[in-house]
Amino acid sequence: MNKKGGWHRILTSLVVLSALSAKPIDARDIPRLLLCIQLDGAESGLLESYRPLFQKDGVERLLSEGILYANADYGFPITDSKSALATLVSGSYPRQHKLGWGTDYEALFRSTAYRGVNTSKNFSPERLSYHTLGDVLEEVSSGRSEVYTLAAQAPTALTVSSLGASAAFWIDERNGMWASSSYYTKIPKSFTEINRGDQSLCNSLVKQVWTPLRKVTSSPLKYYQPHGVQADFHYTFSASSTYQDYITSPLVDDEITRFATALLRERAQAKNDAPIILNVTYSVAPSRGGIDYGPYSPESCDAYLRADHAIASLLRVAEQVYGKEQCLVVLATIPQSYVSKAPQKRDVKTKVAPQGPIYSPAKATALVNLYLSAIYGKDNWVERITSDVVYLNRSLIERKSLPLDEIQFRTAAFMREMDGVADAFAPSEALQSEESALRMWRAIPLSNRADVLVRLSAASWFSESNINNFTKSPMSVASQPSWLLIARLGGEGQRVTRPIEMVSLIPTLAYILRIRPPTGAEGRPLEEWL
Repeated sequence: MNKKGGWHRILTSLVVLSALSAKPIDARDIPRLLLCIQLDGAESGLLESYRPLFQKDGVERLLSEGILYANADYGFPITDSKSALATLVSGSYPRQHKLGWGTDYEALFRSTAYRGVNTSKNFSPERLSYHTLGDVLEEVSSGRSEVYTLAAQAPTALTVSSLGASAAFWIDERNGMWASSSYYTKIPKSFTEINRGDQSLCNSLVKQVWTPLRKVTSSPLKYYQPHGVQADFHYTFSASSTYQDYITSPLVDDEITRFATALLRERAQAKNDAPIILNVTYSVAPSRGGIDYGPYSPESCDAYLRADHAIASLLRVAEQVYGKEQCLVVLATIPQSYVSKAPQKRDVKTKVAPQGPIYSPAKATALVNLYLSAIYGKDNWVERITSDVVYLNRSLIERKSLPLDEIQFRTAAFMREMDGVADAFAPSEALQSEESALRMWRAIPLSNRADVLVRLSAASWFSESNINNFTKSPMSVASQPSWLLIARLGGEGQRVTRPIEMVSLIPTLAYILRIRPPTGAEGRPLEEWL
């Protein structure tokens, strides 16, 4: 081999690669459509198991044309899917975006300044404090880019849209119409049209029945199903809770997709070449009439199949109206952080003695007060205790010039000895202790002013107002593998198994769009897209 010639070829290749990397980005390389799909309640293990039942042009297509990060982690215990959704759109943890443990979502989105559109409930995102990728995109495009969000329920849609979106839409649970908030000013024509005619949900729901999308003769997970469970089911929607039941059933995916399709067609025809973002949230954790269906039930299987069907429909329309080279698709899963017994009534008064330890906030408050009074003198040392947080009387502690850290440490150690408590940490311990404490610390919003973080045990019961409920607090703060799938339609499939965090999604998308990440984003771009 001619060594001189070999080195010459290598150097020449490096010069060429350097020149290519220095070449200015072509506008055609920036996608016109960023389609972000969130699968609420999806387990990556179930997605893997149900893959043989999926069609070829839905999730399977994304896997064959995109990069799957099969070991993605949110970096904190998910107590509510909205905290995970806020992380997906902001690139920050609940501690920064402030949607996490202890958040009252009804109060958070209730508005006195803005009225509801097609709904009697006045909701708006005005109290949110985090920026999203859509905010930056609208800013750098001088308002030409548009960001829309579709979800079955208002809190979900508002969480994803946040402050700067063009509009967010959801289904009103009382009248069945697509609804929004007067906070948003860029309402598309398709929003008005979707509620008209025979095809509107108000007129079509009476004919809809929830039965399996397709007959599954042999489920991949049949050995997990309880004996006596029928694969065939037939559910109608009762007059008393028609829309509420529909919204939490997998049938709502079809309605969301119907609106998303109309919106995509409308915006593609507009004389606007700036990129747009469409956020769509589907749920694969079905419920009906206050009953949650377990992850291995026929109802749950149907939810996954319907979500796959809906994704396939969206991909076909996106490719048709934008062209596949102009479409970037993101699929992110949000796992449930608790075990859902199926079927099981939620929040009902138990008629039998709970099997397991009972955790009572009222009892915990009394005991912590007695404990701290024995050390620091009799007084009301505790403001209140919830299922996951202890709030101390900080004004009293400050008035007596006592060290707050010391009292937090003592309280956390005392809480660990209580029935039903798996662990407890003072916030400062989280920064110098084990990883699980750091994960809990990230999950508590800064605005929460938590003094001690409490994690209930898996088998504990939560007792409040003489009602015992099986706790749905996180059983574990350990990492829960999720899927993050990023696909440029027409690309080559790749599976990445190294651990990544979901906060990397937003910096990655910002890099692809050639814009800066939103303020507060904490992750780094994924190397496969650099």
